[in-house]
Amino acid sequence: MATEKLVFILKRANQLFREGKTLPALEEYKKALVLKPDDLNLRRIIAGIQLKQNNISDAVKQYQWL
Repeated sequence: MATEKLVFILKRANQLFREGKTLPALEEYKKALVLKPDDLNLRRIIAGIQLKQNNISDAVKQYQWL
């Protein structure tokens, strides 16, 4: 069940990102991170979006976790 939910959230996040809707995509990626907190790729994606939004402190937190 959790895996299906994760896949659904990631598909939605990826679609939003492709459409250029980075803020909603970021929120979806964060939801996925709650389900899979050790996912290094998710943390890298989140940090990258945060950097593009000039949210340096949150991006640094993600990179430090990595």
